[in-house]
Amino acid sequence: MSVLVVKFGGSVLTSESALQRAVSEIYRYVRDARKVIAVVSAFKGQTDQLMRLAGSYTQASTSSAMPHLAATGEMRAASLLAMACERSGVVTRFRSSYEIGLIAEGEHLNAHPTAIRADVLTRDLQSVDLVVVPGYVAENAAGEPVLLGRGGSDMTAVYIAHALNIPVRLINDVDAIYDNDPAQVGDLAKPYEALDWDEALKIAFPVVQEKAMRYAAGQGMPVEVAALARG
Repeated sequence: MSVLVVKFGGSVLTSESALQRAVSEIYRYVRDARKVIAVVSAFKGQTDQLMRLAGSYTQASTSSAMPHLAATGEMRAASLLAMACERSGVVTRFRSSYEIGLIAEGEHLNAHPTAIRADVLTRDLQSVDLVVVPGYVAENAAGEPVLLGRGGSDMTAVYIAHALNIPVRLINDVDAIYDNDPAQVGDLAKPYEALDWDEALKIAFPVVQEKAMRYAAGQGMPVEVAALARG
């Protein structure tokens, strides 16, 4: 069984109208007889909006309610993507971070994953083509929601891929790591075919979350960066 973890970031999930493009991307893999675990970020700007909302009520960085509120962005986007895939005929199952036993320890807003029930995902993939999981959020040992830091959906995807020993692909608005920002210099920006982790840690942020990069480097695992409908 060929399985791939695919993370859809907010740079491509710009709004609900972008969901169908993500569905098409998933369908490309399913059509090629691959199973997919889709890790989903909140829609673009949603997390910032929720942070501002929390800040209008309390000190967001110290509030125990903050992870609950912030997690709604990923839950909403992931649930809608699962429904859109089902509507398009992809056999799909949605799983929350609680259901897959994703445990993290540390600060409530910047925790580090420590455990996951990989067997839940493995069993699901025996009967469905796609499992959709919200990124960014996990639970601590006390059962409280915690966040994996800004850009934490990358960490979710990389951690799941390592736990299941399968490839991971991070879908962004760029199809590679470049030597310059393509948005600023256009065609003068040159993509790297590959980078070792020493170089990646210097230049790949913020395309890839630094914490996720450091975890992948420590595990010696490759991470792919790609764009929708492109390599």
